[in-house]
Amino acid sequence: MNATDSKGSYLYMCILPSEQDALVSYRLLQKNGFSPANVAIVGKGYRSPNDVGFAEPKKIATQRAKSTAVFAGLVGVFSGAIFNKMTGIPIVGHPLVDPFLGAILAGLSGLLGGFLVGGGVGFIWESGESIFYRNRLERGSYILIVESQDESLVKNAAELLSEQPVQSAQRYYFRD
Repeated sequence: MNATDSKGSYLYMCILPSEQDALVSYRLLQKNGFSPANVAIVGKGYRSPNDVGFAEPKKIATQRAKSTAVFAGLVGVFSGAIFNKMTGIPIVGHPLVDPFLGAILAGLSGLLGGFLVGGGVGFIWESGESIFYRNRLERGSYILIVESQDESLVKNAAELLSEQPVQSAQRYYFRD
């Protein structure tokens, strides 16, 4: 199910309530000339969400939190030292120690803020659809995926499956 053309690929994903419905829909597509290379069932006993590229929300959030924390921590270190030097606000009262402590405290604040904000952004925005599909799979639903570089093939699949008990359906276009 990997596209090889550099233009992009079209994708149709539908959620079916049971394994039986997924198999009936899969067979319907096969009877109408769809290749197994273009169609996949995701769910218990079939392909896993990781196989088809559904991101793991916790993994995305952790990666985003770490990268944002490092960036915000470094910005905090430099900003804290500069701020303390410019304002002259005493922390312990020593002219050489105060900018160093200001840098450390601001760096720690940036690190914590970056970790919290970056983790939230990674969890909520970057994995929203993956969470939706993974939750459906955990509830026992199955996902039927049709992928092709030909848009008409994906439209045809959507039309064929319109009579099936689809809970949710979505078409996507991915540019390589």
